[in-house]
Amino acid sequence: MRLRHSLAVALAVAAAAFASVALHASPASAEEPQVVASDPTVVLDMSVSFDHSCVITVDGTIHCWQSGETTMEEPPAGAFSALSVGSDACALDGSGAVTCWGEGLESPDGRFTSISVGRERACGVRLDGTISCWSRGGDVEEHDGSFVTVSVGLATVCAIESDAHLECWPAADDSDGLPAIPGTFESVDVGDERACAIRTGGELVCWTADRGQEPSPDGTFTAVSGPCAIRTDGTIACFSTDGPAVSPVEGTFKKISGSCGIRTDDTLACWDGKPQPSVAVVSQDPWRLGSRLVLRWTGRAAIAPVTSFDVRYRRARWDEAFGPWVPLLKATTSTSTVVSTPPGYSYCFAVRARDAGGAVSRWAGATELDDASGCSVRPFDDRALTVSSGWKRIRDDRYYRSTAVRSSTAGARLTVSGIKADAVTLVATTCPSCGSVRVALTNPFGTDRRRVSLYSPVRRDRQLIPIASDGDTLRTTLVITVVSSHRPVIIDGVIASRSVPLPAWADVYDPPQPGRGGSPHPVGVISAGSTHACAIGADSLVTCWGENRSRQSSAPAGSLADVVAGADLYGSPASCGLRPDATIVCWGRDESWDPEDGPPVPPVGSFTDLDDECGIRTDASLACWGDQADMNVPQGSFKALSIAPFQSCGIRTNGTLTCWNGGGQLPARAVPAGSFTAVAAGRHHRCAIRADATLACWGLDTYGQATPPSGEFTDIGVGSVNSCGLRVDGTIACWGDDHYLQSTAPSGSFTDLDVGDEFACAIRAHDAGIACWGQSRNGQAQPRPTATLQPLATAQTSTSVSLAWSGTSLAEVTSYDLRSRRFRPRQPSSRLTAWRTATSTTSGLFSAAPGYTYCFEVRVHDSDRRISPWSGEVCTELPIDDRGFVRSAGWTAAAGTRHYNGTYLRARSAGSTLTRTVPWTTGLGLVATTCPSCGTIRVRWGRRTVRIVNLASPTRVERAFIPLWLGINGEGDLDGPTSGVVTVRVTSTDKPVTIDGLAIWQPVWQRS
Repeated sequence: MRLRHSLAVALAVAAAAFASVALHASPASAEEPQVVASDPTVVLDMSVSFDHSCVITVDGTIHCWQSGETTMEEPPAGAFSALSVGSDACALDGSGAVTCWGEGLESPDGRFTSISVGRERACGVRLDGTISCWSRGGDVEEHDGSFVTVSVGLATVCAIESDAHLECWPAADDSDGLPAIPGTFESVDVGDERACAIRTGGELVCWTADRGQEPSPDGTFTAVSGPCAIRTDGTIACFSTDGPAVSPVEGTFKKISGSCGIRTDDTLACWDGKPQPSVAVVSQDPWRLGSRLVLRWTGRAAIAPVTSFDVRYRRARWDEAFGPWVPLLKATTSTSTVVSTPPGYSYCFAVRARDAGGAVSRWAGATELDDASGCSVRPFDDRALTVSSGWKRIRDDRYYRSTAVRSSTAGARLTVSGIKADAVTLVATTCPSCGSVRVALTNPFGTDRRRVSLYSPVRRDRQLIPIASDGDTLRTTLVITVVSSHRPVIIDGVIASRSVPLPAWADVYDPPQPGRGGSPHPVGVISAGSTHACAIGADSLVTCWGENRSRQSSAPAGSLADVVAGADLYGSPASCGLRPDATIVCWGRDESWDPEDGPPVPPVGSFTDLDDECGIRTDASLACWGDQADMNVPQGSFKALSIAPFQSCGIRTNGTLTCWNGGGQLPARAVPAGSFTAVAAGRHHRCAIRADATLACWGLDTYGQATPPSGEFTDIGVGSVNSCGLRVDGTIACWGDDHYLQSTAPSGSFTDLDVGDEFACAIRAHDAGIACWGQSRNGQAQPRPTATLQPLATAQTSTSVSLAWSGTSLAEVTSYDLRSRRFRPRQPSSRLTAWRTATSTTSGLFSAAPGYTYCFEVRVHDSDRRISPWSGEVCTELPIDDRGFVRSAGWTAAAGTRHYNGTYLRARSAGSTLTRTVPWTTGLGLVATTCPSCGTIRVRWGRRTVRIVNLASPTRVERAFIPLWLGINGEGDLDGPTSGVVTVRVTSTDKPVTIDGLAIWQPVWQRS
């Protein structure tokens, strides 16, 4: 069918092109199609870039196709008149408004007459003739003057002024850009390292930064794009520096972009590959237990409608290599098929699409470049395993293929040899009384052993438990040994996968540890973070539990009206709370090696709501701090917000949704329309409650997390791959992934809920306490007390170490246990030894010895007889006493109670030295006396001067601590732990220098 200029025909073509798949049968050639130089589709505008190309058809709709390796999101709906495509894309509508899409380029405000998109940057000519440029980072630059057109390249922006002169400037601060050339011009095109322009009169001129102006080709021209241009007779000529001009395509043209052009009859022609449709493969579950695989795929037209698909597959048994590609379907108009696969095989599928113009897409799914997607695997069952004594075979429909082996005998073994896979997974039963196994995988490079617990709070059959990934497909022997006694172990299969990626929930080295817990004590506010949770009790005090390595669960004293458990957005899992006076307090720190790093500092002022490191001020505006401080939060008035790592959302006071990321506010088409009362943003999907109490979810839907149930809801929460909602009747509904039991909600009536990454907590009705469920690797789903030790100085200047500790609980804290350990450089640490047991005090003095690193931990008991986990270690250095130095002549040893450990060394002569061999350190510090008349010293590490220290101070201070360098912990340039000789040399004359000791920082991994 050939298209004419009829509007009705054009609209029909545009509708077919915009649809996902137009199911028209057409003959399909078994060979790849030849490049065709023209396409009969009528277009208004087009733009071609390295990775993406787009056209506007006569009804104003945009259609895009992939021309490189990267894909672009769907173009916006609506009617447009002009467009430009670079690494992102932007289009002009009839009013001059700009809409951008792609990788984060924002849509600018205002109206424009022309636009140009380059690499991560775009510029446009406004109605008043000025130029505005904007980038992915949100930066906007305005250029005064009067311009008619603009072109953006990699490093240069060039524009033609209303008097036809050319102006050029760098596209970024770190680029030099190309210079402008003299003369008057009609059009300009800027590339990566070269620019071309057509002078008034039609002469084509090109220039570069290093070669300057190039020789002009013969003839006159009307338009230019890269190495090709349109002559005044409408033909296209392409040029090279070492040959004559050639015409890649016949006919006459009125516009050119890259390797495509619009003919004078408004049809499209491309001479370096024609517009191709795109296709995506969706495999319902890469890891399957059933024999039926439902394979689905979708196609998207470039310009001509998609007519058919080809599907192929290849497979590998668990002990074989992949076979060749085999055709499964040819020229099918269907978008799904059911494939029956035998157990123990990995299958990989690839699909390509054909359109009405004869173009064929690339293969999608499992390709030679990416063998991970489009693949699926089934386990082999227990009958492939060699069993030792102690196992019993059982038949039951609950198990994979209705068969399994069971043992309660320690030492019973299962063995299978010859596995050729890059990931191995057990199919087993988990339950409250289930035991543990040790898994050993042996190949020519060695043996990898791992202990796996089969415990779960409820019985679950046919569970997938990953035990190895990133394998090298060498021949491997698997041995499964029962290590528990009198506790059942049930194994019903093994997945030996080839080219099948692990699911998002699969953590080989730290397998799922689902849990359930709660507390009967009344709670007013609940918040679930990434790996910890916080609650405000009836006394308005905060208790947090779960992971506490960054002190995110060490809640401060005092009353709070609201609390948010940090979501570990960018390695900073801090928590924040809203005080009764409407100010904000935060606790926790980032996960750097510097123990002095503190919590994020919120802004001053009054707030009504907060989430992670953002809040709503009393004037309804948004404010962010900490890791969120650089986010381009939208302006305006808000009544709710939800902060997430990749996209955050808020509800404006008029009820509409607004979402944003690091590039700024997302366009309206990226969020559902309507009025909303609540919103929850997760890592890759979001959900909101409409004004009619129904749910709307959008984003990644791999596990169905963005497919909500019907009904009316009062609260909503989203995790990493699941969602939960509170129905109007008080019950909880969860959907999405359930590998941690995070979607298996408890029964009963609730008044509030919050969902963390892989767990959730909710407040029971009638002041009946809280319930938590899901992943509990850090105890986040099992509320219990939390103990905190106050930080210590990196080094002490007294052998009596002052310690302070505290604890929080939803019940009453009753007592504390404390323990300690110590070590010297490059020596084994001592065992953890009890210091105080069942003490009710919250502070004390610990007697320490010089030259050791000491580390302390505390745990708390409460009135519910719950015991917290041991707190994270708090460590400090006790400097080496001055008697540990080797001293030269000129030093005098003396004693004094005001000095460190009761002794000191003093010298007044220049050149007097102290030396000490340091076996292993990441930093050094001196304990010394400072005073108005004190002298100066030079400290050397080997032959390098570390620091020159002036010990003079306005007042006398004994036991002053002077850091010399902090190495990898902070200030210095030490790349890592090292050994050497430190030398302290007096450089002053007749001025006292008093040295008490030397602190030696130890590597952090030796501390922990």
